[in-house]
Amino acid sequence: MSTIAAWQRFLESGRLGPATGDRAEVRGVIAESWARSYDGGIAADDLDVPHVDVDRDSLLTTVAVPVVLGMADLLTGSAASIALTDHEGTVAWRWDSDKSLTRLLDQTEVAPGCSLKETGSGTNGIGIASQLRRPALVIGAEHYKRAWHRWACAAAPVFSPATGRMVGVVNVACRAQEANPMLQVVARSIAHEVEAALRVDAGLPEQRLLEAHLRRRRLTRNAVITVSSRTLIVDDDGLRLALNHADLWDAVRSTGPTGGPISLGGGVTGNVRGVQPGSLTHGATIELLWEDDQDARPRSRYRPQRSLSELERAEYRVIRDALARNGDNRSATAEELGISRGTLYQRIRRYGL
Repeated sequence: MSTIAAWQRFLESGRLGPATGDRAEVRGVIAESWARSYDGGIAADDLDVPHVDVDRDSLLTTVAVPVVLGMADLLTGSAASIALTDHEGTVAWRWDSDKSLTRLLDQTEVAPGCSLKETGSGTNGIGIASQLRRPALVIGAEHYKRAWHRWACAAAPVFSPATGRMVGVVNVACRAQEANPMLQVVARSIAHEVEAALRVDAGLPEQRLLEAHLRRRRLTRNAVITVSSRTLIVDDDGLRLALNHADLWDAVRSTGPTGGPISLGGGVTGNVRGVQPGSLTHGATIELLWEDDQDARPRSRYRPQRSLSELERAEYRVIRDALARNGDNRSATAEELGISRGTLYQRIRRYGL
């Protein structure tokens, strides 16, 4: 008996009948998820996925996006998509290897801001992985919602090396008829590499501050100061201010969690921005503005030459920053990102870098 037939009969009664052989046809983890979805009142024929706010610039996505782009070659030659979600299963970022998938995935509510939590969206890979905190594979009609029967997805949770808590999920999706064992391998490999990157990030706060300082400096013609409770990084133009570290940090914290303007005396103001968006916990960068140059505006060293989609903007920023870090050395940039030089050259032409 086929999975689709078992799914149809399940929706009629809310249970799998042993007499029909459905229990043997449907894997236990799927049957249990179907039961939770049915009991939760999820509509199988209605693609009514909750939409919620999600932090698209969270620490997880900041660290994970370069990892995903660097490992995308694992999917060379296949039409597949990789998504990152927060710990509750809300999509924060997505990369598609084939443009034909982009429209289909957007239409089936697998886009940033869509919540795929099992309690709101029924059986799916992300939902099971976030619910059970373990890898999950869902193929075709194993999905609770009919609209997702065309897809196969392998999801793997990502755990914080600092707290041990689940901080997100990596999901790899493709058309159901193209599903193969590599889906699970790729999902688990990416999740493992993201955890490794988070471990490095958590262990080197000074490096994170330095990277934030260099990133802010590349985007402006003005002097930049970067500060945390323990560290102070000052450009040459900022040295003449003779700032006190403790007083400066107190002034930064007084701006509130999202930062803002501060006065540094001597006709100098500073525009404060957290190293981690929406928070000053891990430090902040301060762009200095002198009184006689208050109309100064940040100038990006690299600018895209056309309007970009949200996914393209994320990829553009990763490649732009890597090029700047490597002094425009394209071989070094390709090696850092873990992609071929041919792929990098293609992206450079696409984004006008």
